[in-house]
Amino acid sequence: MSDDILDHYVSRFGRVHPGGVATPRTVGMEAKFCLTDSDGNAVSAGFLEDLFTHLGCLGWGVLRDGNLGISTGAIRESDTCPAVVSTGTGHCKIEFSVPYGESIVELESNFSRMVKDVKCHTVPSEAHLLCLGVHPVTEPEPGMVQKKMRHIFWDEVFKSGLLHLFTISSDCQVHVAIGAEEAHSALNVLQGFAGPQIALTANATVWQGSVDLGHVDVREAFWDWWLDGEDRAGVARVAFSSLEDYVRRISSMRPVFVEREGESLGIYRYPSFQDYYCSNERAVAVTGEGREVTVIPEEKDIDLHDTFNWYACRLSHYGTVENRANCQQPPEDIMSVPALTLGLVENVDKAADFIAGFEWSTLRQLRDKALIEGPEAAVGDLQVLDLSEKMLMLAGEGLASRGMGEQEYLAPLWERLRERSCPALECRRLFEHGGTGALLERYSL
Repeated sequence: MSDDILDHYVSRFGRVHPGGVATPRTVGMEAKFCLTDSDGNAVSAGFLEDLFTHLGCLGWGVLRDGNLGISTGAIRESDTCPAVVSTGTGHCKIEFSVPYGESIVELESNFSRMVKDVKCHTVPSEAHLLCLGVHPVTEPEPGMVQKKMRHIFWDEVFKSGLLHLFTISSDCQVHVAIGAEEAHSALNVLQGFAGPQIALTANATVWQGSVDLGHVDVREAFWDWWLDGEDRAGVARVAFSSLEDYVRRISSMRPVFVEREGESLGIYRYPSFQDYYCSNERAVAVTGEGREVTVIPEEKDIDLHDTFNWYACRLSHYGTVENRANCQQPPEDIMSVPALTLGLVENVDKAADFIAGFEWSTLRQLRDKALIEGPEAAVGDLQVLDLSEKMLMLAGEGLASRGMGEQEYLAPLWERLRERSCPALECRRLFEHGGTGALLERYSL
């Protein structure tokens, strides 16, 4: 591994957190929602462009794809970092990049302000933002992939042809500020607890207009189908021994593309990002039309390559650990995932010691079983809910140490633990008795 790549990671923490991680530790969120019409079908391809125009009238800045000229998002400045509403992979889901806060209460307030502006357009249009992990009706197909230049490179690298699955998936990704010295421990904790998280938060079981009895979280299974055999999604095959170990493994992954002056350029002909980055001025990239061009590797390429692993938890260039294991939650429970993630990171040393007491292969198997069986998952005599209970205890301790009363946001997860349930099981019952209409009534934001 190039020392330059590792040095960039280490120095990045210092730039983002000069003097160390601030107290109280901050938390942010990327919240995604399925977009449907009043019948539960996907909204039209032009709906989001109309929404972004509407947000522009409310004072937001409209973001456009530099190559295709279409609107792909809206941005509004805040006291901490910008609030962004964007398209994601497809036109029938929407993503809220919520400015971070120093508490869950502040994060919730930031999120609510964004939702208020968006609903000024969606409500009159009779559109629904569904708090589900997967679109309940519309079947995914390649034509639904949002027309962004960057998307043309995915199937050049990962040739399963299943990118369109992610046009209908929705999750709640949480960012928590961390320092370099605790990074690998936080990664191991949040990945190691992926199964217990899924057991309580799975919410993706009704899709293509029917119940998937083989999955409570088919959203998470999409990663396995798309990246069949690749160690760059789900739970890593081996726990991380250090930040250096993490960087080495990420650097060994195949690269996808870089961005220059708003244009995406493929670098997928290199066997690893390490090989690309060490090419100096001899690096060769490919335009969307297939024309070869020369590029000089830059540090920003490292940050972009960071986003091309889809582990259940990864590091980001924002100086955060990003928890990606959870479906979007029912409307009243959305803040439970940020609270769980923040609590575990606040208690990372104790949580890491607990996770280290299990075979990593067992934790990986629990994740695989949890996305199928939910709260009933087990590996041998190890019940996933036993780990879920310990996980909630550790998170509660971490939140209590902050002295803000944030542990109350874990209440929905404790209730699910007691009832041996998760949102997906409720979703199945509602759909079987009331169809799509029942889901729209229950899960609309």
